[in-house]
Amino acid sequence: MTRKTLFILIFFTILFSSDFNISTSRPGSYSPTSSVGNNINQLEIGLNYNNENNYLWFFNRLGVGSKNEIQLTYYAKSLSLGYMYGNIKLDKRLFSSIILTTEFQK
Repeated sequence: MTRKTLFILIFFTILFSSDFNISTSRPGSYSPTSSVGNNINQLEIGLNYNNENNYLWFFNRLGVGSKNEIQLTYYAKSLSLGYMYGNIKLDKRLFSSIILTTEFQK
């Protein structure tokens, strides 16, 4: 499957999902400002532990270009699929990204 076909498939899956959102939050583990890079696969594993919620989460980032990546996140019995366009230079030292995500809950 070519990258363009994979991108189109993921983009329309996200676009037509009922839980579609655009992330406008500050950078963090689920909303980075720069992509991992072309052909790079990064897996992050973490533990959320507080008084309300305790769960293990997995965050996978796959670079499909110098500024594009596909994200897959699993946490608290929900699966999230996302596309990120990153490395948007706003100033000398200020970068941003656009992230489209959809969430599937059990």
